Amino acid sequence: MRHIFTISALTALLSLFCVTASAYDIAVENEGVTIYYNFINDSTELEVTYKDKSYSGKVVIPEEVIYDNFKYNVTSIGIHAFNGCKDLTSVTIGNNVTSIGQYVFFGCTNLTSVTIGNSVETIEFYAFGECVSLTSITIPNSVTTIGVGAFDECSSLTSISIPNSVTSIGSRAFANCSSLTSVTIPNSVTSIDGVFSGCTGLTSITIPNSVTTIGAGAFMDCTGLTSVTIPNSVTTIGVSAFDECSSLTSISIPNSVTSIGSRAFANCSSLTSVTIPNSVTNIGESAFEGCTDLTSVIIPNSVTSISGRMFADCSSLTSITIPNSVINIEYLAFCGCTSLISITIPNSVTTIGFHAFRGCPGLTSVTIPNSVITIGRGAFYGCSGLISVTIGNSVTTIGEAVFYGCSSLNSVTIGENVTDIDGRAFNCENLSTIISLIKEPFAIYGKLSVKRTFHLNTFDNATLYVPAGTIVKYKATDGWKDFVNIVDPYDLNSDGKISAGDIQVIINDMKKEDSEQNMMFDLNGDGKISTADIQVIINEMKK
Repeated sequence: MRHIFTISALTALLSLFCVTASAYDIAVENEGVTIYYNFINDSTELEVTYKDKSYSGKVVIPEEVIYDNFKYNVTSIGIHAFNGCKDLTSVTIGNNVTSIGQYVFFGCTNLTSVTIGNSVETIEFYAFGECVSLTSITIPNSVTTIGVGAFDECSSLTSISIPNSVTSIGSRAFANCSSLTSVTIPNSVTSIDGVFSGCTGLTSITIPNSVTTIGAGAFMDCTGLTSVTIPNSVTTIGVSAFDECSSLTSISIPNSVTSIGSRAFANCSSLTSVTIPNSVTNIGESAFEGCTDLTSVIIPNSVTSISGRMFADCSSLTSITIPNSVINIEYLAFCGCTSLISITIPNSVTTIGFHAFRGCPGLTSVTIPNSVITIGRGAFYGCSGLISVTIGNSVTTIGEAVFYGCSSLNSVTIGENVTDIDGRAFNCENLSTIISLIKEPFAIYGKLSVKRTFHLNTFDNATLYVPAGTIVKYKATDGWKDFVNIVDPYDLNSDGKISAGDIQVIINDMKKEDSEQNMMFDLNGDGKISTADIQVIINEMKK
């Protein structure tokens, strides 16, 4: 089980191992139990202190103590006072106590009953941490602060009512209270930060309108949580807020939310749909990673970047529309989306990050728009169902292994502005047609290189179509020259120029419905070779 700690919580936790020896000022018996005290506030008040884990059975902390004929109010329970007293079963805290200190009852594994006096204002760090037998507790209206980890690992606690007096609940305050089935959060609380992580028995939660931030790990690992109501007051859903909530089937994100943190809904494996409102401008990495039942997502125009691993391993996601506001599709964004069959990449996108669509075998065709400049390493690695790819004219860089293992890919069109194609970029054994629009070919990795850009079968058997008048250049350029079949679609006899005979062959091809050359001579893409197409070809002859 993963935990999220604040620095202050870790500092407090370390202090657990620094308990001083059993120093105390006085010892006074109350109801058959000796309680140890230190003088505080200029020796006008008393604080219950630690004494060698000596407390056991039922302890009643009195409101006042008479010692040497003087009356002292008992106002505090000091740090570690009952820490590790495994034989302690019951505690009643007197009405003059205002503070329950750090780790006061930490590890009191047989403590079943606690009555907190009505003057207590603060329950500090891990005060009742690991009190695994504690089944219920009433927090009085005097309490304003519940500290970090105050009831962490109270695994027998079944319900808790937090009064309206509480304004601050520390991170992990009720973490891993695995028997907790219901919680009432008061309207006085504005932030929930890791408070209920690991509460596996919690099935539903209503967050009050006072809350503006659902913080880091707020409900992480709440595997029994099926529904959550998020009010319009919430502006931020923090890191791992609902991470591993595997029973959560639906979530409504209100229009007030502007930011969804990294892994906010990661591994919510029962989540089937999500609507992200237009108010959201930032979605963190892995926000929906591992949501294996997620079938559809609407991303608003307010989002400018598809963050790394945002939808990784969403194996039921079949289609997604990326809005025109998105500039970057970052690394591994859709990696492992095995059911994804279609993707529309808008003209606003300039970068497709490394392994962005790796392992998406359902994709059959991809059109990379003219806005894209860089296609990162392995972007479509292992997309075994991909048949055709069109790479826009603005792309300058095609990274290493971009289409590696795309075993069904049979045709690729490479835009004219590409200046760099890295090793293994098109290592696809069934690639039969490459249309290169690059007019000034540059060196690529050839047949003899371990990083060869194309598969050996492609070099030997595919047809490489090159721009008019460039066939000689391609045959002289490293890597490209290893293609056995290089064709200039206008220079049909491969003599380095377009002749009248070539034009006649093209005109003859106009009469054939299924000519292999049609895709090259059909310059306007209307499914047939027109006189306008022929005119373009004649104009090429004049260059």
